[in-house]
Amino acid sequence: MLGLRQIRYIRPARLDTHAEVIDVPLGIDLGLTVGRSIPAFRVRGLESHDDVFTRFRLFAGHNSSQVFTFLNIGGQGRHSFKSDGWRDLFATADLYMYLRTGASSAHTLFFRSSATGGWSVETPFQLTLGGREAVRGFYEDDIPGGRRVLFTLEDRIFLKWPSPDVVDFGFTLFADAGRMWAGEVPYGDDSGWRGSVGFGLRMGFPASTRAVGRIDLAFPIN
Repeated sequence: MLGLRQIRYIRPARLDTHAEVIDVPLGIDLGLTVGRSIPAFRVRGLESHDDVFTRFRLFAGHNSSQVFTFLNIGGQGRHSFKSDGWRDLFATADLYMYLRTGASSAHTLFFRSSATGGWSVETPFQLTLGGREAVRGFYEDDIPGGRRVLFTLEDRIFLKWPSPDVVDFGFTLFADAGRMWAGEVPYGDDSGWRGSVGFGLRMGFPASTRAVGRIDLAFPIN
């Protein structure tokens, strides 16, 4: 196991919350894990694996004035010394960006780009294109598959209304887009590009809480 961590924290307000100042990590954090199966721990009567397991992760955070950028990359897989080579390969990459026009601005622009996939998968694995964490406006179990890309753009607007000392209140305008590839999962589908637009309410109680709830209404556009 190898790792490198060079992280510092700053305390900007209103990134994922309305008014609360939260600790935001900046810098780099990466790790590499390699593990070898051990014959002594094999169970008699069960299929044994003669393989090497590898996992990698990377976090990077950066800010410039009122622009905050975060990158998360991860992957894992195992290499068998039998005939099947690399199996159960999983990878994910997420890019998040926050843009504010000023420290006291009511607007926060949010952008997300995400890619996730599995290759040569033997363990149970499936992605879906719909749901609140993917393309809103589609059902959560819509369009299954094995590889997916997502894009989100939001304008998050904080309102000092109706009672900012009691409750944090705001709304958001957003657009989602995504695509699914069937991969090797059961019932997988090649979706082509799908998208949606919508708006939502964001609320936090009591005021300045870190827990922000939201209600979104999304409309598929294809």
